[in-house]
Amino acid sequence: MLKQGVTFETTCQSKEGAKKIEALKKSSKKFSYNKAKTIIAESYPDLYLQLGLTFHNPWSHDTWITKDGTYLHINHSLIDYLFKLNL
Repeated sequence: MLKQGVTFETTCQSKEGAKKIEALKKSSKKFSYNKAKTIIAESYPDLYLQLGLTFHNPWSHDTWITKDGTYLHINHSLIDYLFKLNL
């Protein structure tokens, strides 16, 4: 479902999702966790609340974006979340 230019793509909980995330991570760079939270809050407010992104996340350092800017990744509670940026 497309919301404000951001599409929730997958998590690492499926084999296909985990493979896609690993492949994309090879062509990624660090990204601001706070900026990622803002993007998620604006695009998926329910997910933002369900994940409790207002609380401390010890995995916030594992936030990245692909070098071409098309995919955003956050890690929360040891689950990888991947979003496609349709900008």
